[in-house]
Amino acid sequence: MLIARVLTLALVVTACVPAVQSARSVRPTPPDETFTCYMRELAFMEYRVEDSDRESGFIRAFKEETGVLFSGEYGNEATIIIIESDPGSEVNVTMRRVRIDSSGGRSTMGMSMSGDAQAELAALQSACT
Repeated sequence: MLIARVLTLALVVTACVPAVQSARSVRPTPPDETFTCYMRELAFMEYRVEDSDRESGFIRAFKEETGVLFSGEYGNEATIIIIESDPGSEVNVTMRRVRIDSSGGRSTMGMSMSGDAQAELAALQSACT
């Protein structure tokens, strides 16, 4: 009975965390160096870069969630936009938890951010300073 209550509470608390979270910051480094740093951090976190453009300061990467129950059906998608500012770079990091449907489409419908994704967002936010 106690286990059921704890699991129910954990589900309720998790459901309160939105599937998409963003963070904005300013870095003292130029956009090119900031881009390189974020590419390195994503690789370290085992994200697969799906799209990137150094010149425009855009990175989109995906990490499949692994585990006994969810492998291949869920994952975390990170989008990073780097804009030149004076001095350095302005960075917007968006992390979203997605469900992958049978056709390969991605949706945040009914999803909530996992603790791992929240930790990765915080790590990306504090990276490259």
